[in-house]
Amino acid sequence: MKLSQAKKYYKKSQNDGLENVNPFEIFKKINYELLRSLKIVSQKINEKTIDDVRQKTSQKLLQ
Repeated sequence: MKLSQAKKYYKKSQNDGLENVNPFEIFKKINYELLRSLKIVSQKINEKTIDDVRQKTSQKLLQ
């Protein structure tokens, strides 16, 4: 899952008012995706490779 999909889940949880969706399940999914993306970033750092698209996205997230 990509960041955009995680954002959609978060927006859906806000729009539904957490009535129809279990907030714990949403949190688990967002947390899983965050850990997965950080693992990819750490692999890139260890391999000393640069991915331009990922680098731009990471810079936006850290600002």
